[in-house]
Amino acid sequence: MSMYERIGAIIPKALRKRIAKSLAYVDIEMGETRFAGFLILFAVGLGVVAAIAAYMLYNFPVILSFPLAAILFLGIALYWLKTISLRKAGIAEKFLPDALELIASNMKTGMTTERALFESSRDEFGPLSKEFKIASRKIITGQRIETALGDIPKKINSQLLERTMTLLIHGIKSGGQITDLLFQLSDSIREENAIKEEINANISMYIMMIFITAAFGAPILFGISSYIVGVVSEKSTQAGPSNLPQNTSVGIAGRITMFTSDSQKEKVSEGFIVLFAEVALIITAVFSSLAIGVIETGNEINGVRFIPIIGAIDFFLFFFVRSALGAMMGQMGFLA
Repeated sequence: MSMYERIGAIIPKALRKRIAKSLAYVDIEMGETRFAGFLILFAVGLGVVAAIAAYMLYNFPVILSFPLAAILFLGIALYWLKTISLRKAGIAEKFLPDALELIASNMKTGMTTERALFESSRDEFGPLSKEFKIASRKIITGQRIETALGDIPKKINSQLLERTMTLLIHGIKSGGQITDLLFQLSDSIREENAIKEEINANISMYIMMIFITAAFGAPILFGISSYIVGVVSEKSTQAGPSNLPQNTSVGIAGRITMFTSDSQKEKVSEGFIVLFAEVALIITAVFSSLAIGVIETGNEINGVRFIPIIGAIDFFLFFFVRSALGAMMGQMGFLA
């Protein structure tokens, strides 16, 4: 047993099964235990390097930077696997109606099922082409048609393909006309894809609203509010009993002094507000991106690609608004 396999053995069996499915979807021929050990070892190594660099450059606590870097590496690796599998599934779903129709046409000419599958394995069908060839070879070598067709969705992460193969297998078991069933499935999938495109066109306005709110509205409001809090905090610090007018009564002065001292004790600093705004912007960028992914494709993982875009716009606008307000107020003499 290799070092990677020893390390990967500590991963729960259920999680290793999920990793095995992900590896099958992206055609990585490596055992799930070995792959898990590889990820863990490199995540620990990257975490150590990042922690040392963060401590030497920014004096950032190692106890925080090490797990953050390790978790970030694992997240990126798993996201890459998921993205590749979804892209592969999208290509398969796009060409699935044409592939089914071609199989049905070949079977109508008198071809056997395995021969029709093999002849339908065109390169333009993408991952379907490879899986059809594998299924046809399995049938030729004596494997049952139902088993060979049932193995196709195990290599492509598509619920649509899985449902299609399930219906096709039930049709074969019931002894129905396979060619007619294939044509009907092809037409149904085309209609479903057309409905999805229509839905995507209708929800584009909602996606735009979420994007504008998260990328423009939030940073501008946070920039203005944090700057105002900073100005008020600075003015309240400068204010005191010495600034009171000479004719102010003792009672009023006492109350103002009391109010000023209490506000100085309980005031919120500008640095805290800026930190709060930055954390809020990060959270907004993450969850708004995931919401866009769910609305657009039905899978939140597809929205992860928007996180760096929205995050970059957020921080740029946040600090730009604060700088612009500072320059404007300074020219108008409000900060004198």
